[in-house]
Amino acid sequence: FTYTASDGQGGTDTATVTIQVTEPSAPDPEPTPGEPVVLMAEDFDTAPGDADTVASSLLLDGGGVALARGADSGTTVFNAVDLTGHSGVVAEITLRAPAEGSFDAGGSYRDFIRVEVVYDGGAPVLLDDLPFNQDAGAFVSPTTGNSVGDAFATLSYALDGTGSAELRITTHVTGDDETIEIDAVTWVVMRNSAAPVPSSV
Repeated sequence: FTYTASDGQGGTDTATVTIQVTEPSAPDPEPTPGEPVVLMAEDFDTAPGDADTVASSLLLDGGGVALARGADSGTTVFNAVDLTGHSGVVAEITLRAPAEGSFDAGGSYRDFIRVEVVYDGGAPVLLDDLPFNQDAGAFVSPTTGNSVGDAFATLSYALDGTGSAELRITTHVTGDDETIEIDAVTWVVMRNSAAPVPSSV
C-alpha cells in the first residue's frame, strides 16, 4: 500500500509499503506410537575404550570392530540408557568368532560369551550365556539357542526395565589366537504415545 506523510507545514512525502507473506515451514514429524526408535547405537569406529557409549572396556580397536583377544578380553560395560516411558525395548548385538581360533570348551580355560543387563544400579541379570561348543565349532547358548560362529550373527534380547539399564558383554578368551569381534550394539525401542524419546546418559 501507499501512504502520504505531512510535516504540518505544507511539506508531504509519499512512500510505498510492500508486505510479503511466506508460509511457515512444517515441523519435523513426531514418531508415531509403536514406531521403532534407536536409543543407542555403537559401531566401534573408534577404540572401544574411547567410544561415547562405553563406560569401560579392555577390548582392542579392530578397525571397525571391538576385538577381544587373549588378555585383551573381559567385560565391556556400556553407559546406562534411560528406558522410562518405553515398551518393547530390544538390545541387538552383532558379533562373530573367527574359525581360526582354537577355542577351549572346558576347564579353567573355558571360553564363553555372556550378556547381562543391570537395571537401576542393581545386581546383573543374565540375558544369555554362550559357552564354546566343540562339536558345533561355535559359541552356543543352551537356553536361548543363540549361536556365534565364523560369520557375523545378530543376537536380540528383550528388556523389561522401566528406569535405567546398563548392558554388559563379557567376551572371555584365553589365547592370543582366539578372537571375538563385536561389530555393533544397538538399542531399539517401540515408542509409547505419551512419552518423549529419552537420551542416553
